[in-house]
Amino acid sequence: FLIWVVWQKHDWISTDGISYIVIAQYYASGQIDLAVSGYWSPMLSWLIAALLGVVNEPLYAAQMAMGISAIVFLMGCMAIFRIMGIRSFAMFVALGIVVFFSVGWAIQGITPELLMSGILCLAISRIMHPDWCDEPSVQFSAGLIFGAAYLAKAVALPLSFILIIVAGCL
Repeated sequence: FLIWVVWQKHDWISTDGISYIVIAQYYASGQIDLAVSGYWSPMLSWLIAALLGVVNEPLYAAQMAMGISAIVFLMGCMAIFRIMGIRSFAMFVALGIVVFFSVGWAIQGITPELLMSGILCLAISRIMHPDWCDEPSVQFSAGLIFGAAYLAKAVALPLSFILIIVAGCL
């Protein structure tokens, strides 16, 4: 479904998307001095740069990165649904809704918000884990995932602190 929808809008791009693609091309060509810039959110550019090894067209690599972002978002939502105990038909309906919205989000532009949201959902599923307060490995894995969300988009840093404080062990 995602491939078909992207094919329908295959020539659409935003100014942010152009910036992420250019930075990814700098990474792919080894021009690290040009790749490091004030345009934060390196994870999306890293993902696009890795995909430039698979396809030659930068726009297609960026669209593939957005497809991967939609899949990460789906996985993050699924992890939260599992922790919440949602099963069978309700899980199927919930994931259908998530797929619908993530595909729509993925084709709106080349931005890191979808990737960050998916990674944050994975981290939230870790802090919702029943062993959150008792098991250091759960806390450590949540910290690593929150760190990855920060690399996806900088706004994840204050969000991570707020979520950890809210989920604190009382």
